[in-house]
Amino acid sequence: MSNATAEPQLLRDSNYRIFWMGQSVSWLGCVTQSVAQGWLVWSLTKSPGQLALTAVMTSLPALLFSLLGGVIADRFDKRVLLMTTQAASLIPASLLGLLTACGEITVSQVLALAFLQATLQALELPARHAFLSELVPVGRLSQAVSLNAVSFNATRLIGPAIAGFTMAAFGTAPCFFINASSFLVGMLSLLFVQSAGGENLEGKRPGRLPLADLCEGFRFVLNDREVRPLLLQVALVGLLGIPFVPLLPVFADTLGVGARGLGVMSACAGGGSLLAAVALSWAREIRARKEV
Repeated sequence: MSNATAEPQLLRDSNYRIFWMGQSVSWLGCVTQSVAQGWLVWSLTKSPGQLALTAVMTSLPALLFSLLGGVIADRFDKRVLLMTTQAASLIPASLLGLLTACGEITVSQVLALAFLQATLQALELPARHAFLSELVPVGRLSQAVSLNAVSFNATRLIGPAIAGFTMAAFGTAPCFFINASSFLVGMLSLLFVQSAGGENLEGKRPGRLPLADLCEGFRFVLNDREVRPLLLQVALVGLLGIPFVPLLPVFADTLGVGARGLGVMSACAGGGSLLAAVALSWAREIRARKEV
């Protein structure tokens, strides 16, 4: 069965469809906030260095806490974990919106709240990926991952457009409230999802220390011949290809296009990612047909 056929059928599954829609809205809010956050920092400081520091504070938690998030996801109910992290993510998004709306926001506050929210996302992401295996059959897992990737990249196209329009019309604060609201949607969607459940490591290997699981994850990444080069490629793309995105507020201000122009620039970057995701999906389908 081709991806083009399997993915629409997958969306007929109410559990997956509700989860997919709720998480897509949550992603959309995060992207909207990310664009507004960069514009806010630039408006406060006019410093490319501060923009770079904001990007570091947003990206560093993924490096520090993603493996820990995987260990936690293996030991606890994934739906409860997702609801907990999304509920907690409401706090920094709402605080950022309130402080900005009141005119009391400072760069240090933006950096601290950005780090907190990125930490919550780093802990959430492994559970979100693992939760898919409890929602869809193993035979359709690759289609679910592919559909999630397309959805994520679509939000990188739509979210900046929403952010640009909102900032131009109403300022940056509403973008942060949009993100806070998106977490509510994600939480509500999880209430209506029924997963098949699954064994966690605590049940399979009682008494095993989390540190042992964390070390096992490091060993796997370092020793696996397929995973290691894949992660290296991702690291190189992140190091050499993506860093221009946090600096887009500088270009928007220099070119005199303002917040609306920043939204368009960021949407173009997201559009490229969406095209790449769709192209990869088609390439996989063509290769599968040739193998048949």
